[in-house]
Amino acid sequence: MSRRPFTALMLTLLATGLAMPASSLALVPTGITVYVDDDGTAGAASCDGGTPTPTSIQMAVDSVGTDSTILVCPGTYVGGVTITGSGHDGLTIRGVSPWTATIKPTSAMGLADNLIDVDDVDRLTFRHLRFLIPATASPCTVLGDVIDVDESRKLKVLSNTIIAKGANTAGCGYSRGLYLEDVTATVSWNIITNPSGVGIDVCGSWGRTRIYRNSVRLFHDAGAGSGTIGQGINVSCNVAPGPYEVLDNVIQALPTAGVTTPRWRRGIDGECCVTRISGNRVSGAWIAIDISAREFDAIIEDNTVVDGDTIDGIGLEISGDESVTVRDNTITGHAKGVSIVDGAGHLVTDNDLVGNSVWDCEDLTSGSGTGGTANTWTSNLAALSNPTAICLTEG
Repeated sequence: MSRRPFTALMLTLLATGLAMPASSLALVPTGITVYVDDDGTAGAASCDGGTPTPTSIQMAVDSVGTDSTILVCPGTYVGGVTITGSGHDGLTIRGVSPWTATIKPTSAMGLADNLIDVDDVDRLTFRHLRFLIPATASPCTVLGDVIDVDESRKLKVLSNTIIAKGANTAGCGYSRGLYLEDVTATVSWNIITNPSGVGIDVCGSWGRTRIYRNSVRLFHDAGAGSGTIGQGINVSCNVAPGPYEVLDNVIQALPTAGVTTPRWRRGIDGECCVTRISGNRVSGAWIAIDISAREFDAIIEDNTVVDGDTIDGIGLEISGDESVTVRDNTITGHAKGVSIVDGAGHLVTDNDLVGNSVWDCEDLTSGSGTGGTANTWTSNLAALSNPTAICLTEG
C-alpha cells in the first residue's frame, strides 16, 4: 500500500516526540497511511527503513485525520489509546501481520481505565491486533474494557485476539473484552480469552449489528474457584433498539482437574433486541442461551448447547412480549432443556432435547403445554419416559 509523504512539519513533530494536538484539524493530513514501530523507524511501504515514525499508537492517532490508516508493526506497545471525534472518521488501525503487534496496559491502569477508548468516531476499524492483559494474583488489578466504543456507525472489530494471562485469570486481568454502546457494528473472527466479566458486550445499536464467528473462552486456573462469572456474549437495548444477530460463535468454559463446574452465568444473553441466534456452540454455562424478546420477534435455530449445570442449569430460557421460534437446536447436559418463563405465541419445534437431568422442557405460562394455546410445542425429540406430553406444564 502506498502512502503520501508527511509534510516537513509533521516529520519534525514526530522526530521530536511531539504529538499534533487533536484540535488542530487544519494541520492534520487526511487519507494517509502511517506506520507505527516501537523502534521509531520504518520505510515508505514497510516496517523496515530509516524514516522516523511514531513509536506509540496514540502518537499516530494524533497525527492523522479522517479516512487514514495506521499500520502497526510487530512489537510491544504499552499504554492506552484514546480516539475522539469526527476528525477520525474512517480510521483503520491494523496490525501489519496478524497478531504480531501486542498492546498492553501500563501497570497503573485499573478498573476505571480502558485500553482502547473511543467516543463519537464513525467507520472505525480494528483488525489483526493482539491485546495482552496481565492477570497476576498479587497484586491483582482488573482493567476495565479492552476496547470501549461509544457512538460509532459502521464500526468493525475483526480478527483480533484479547488474552488475559497470569496466575489468576478469573479474578484479575480485565472486565470486558469489547464494550460497544450506541453503535452499528460488525464483530467477527475475534478470539477473546478469560474475561472476568463479559467477553462481548453490546448495549444499544442504531441499526443491524452482527456478532458472528467469534470465540469466547474461559480456561480455568488455580484462582478460578467454583463459582460462575459473567457472560460470553451479552446484547441489550439502550436508547437504540437494534436489531442484533448472534451467529456461529463458540462460547466455551473448559474444565480442568481442579474446576469442573460450569463457569459462565450465561453463555449468550439477549436481553431484548435480538432477531436471530443461530449456529452457535455453547458449553460450560449455567444458562446457555437466555433470550428476552422485547422489540422484535426472534429465531433461535441450529445451536448446539452442551455440558451445562445438571443441578439447576437451563439450556435455553425464553421470555418477553414478542414471539420466539426455537427450531433445530440440540440441547443436552443441563437440568432443563428449554424453559419458557413468560410470553405467548412461542413456537418450539424440531429440537433434540434428550439428555437433560430434570426434564427436557417446561412451560411456566398459563394455558400452555399439551392442549393449551399460549405456546406451541411440536415434533421435539424429548425424553423417552415422557414421549407424549413433550413438556412439563405449570401455570
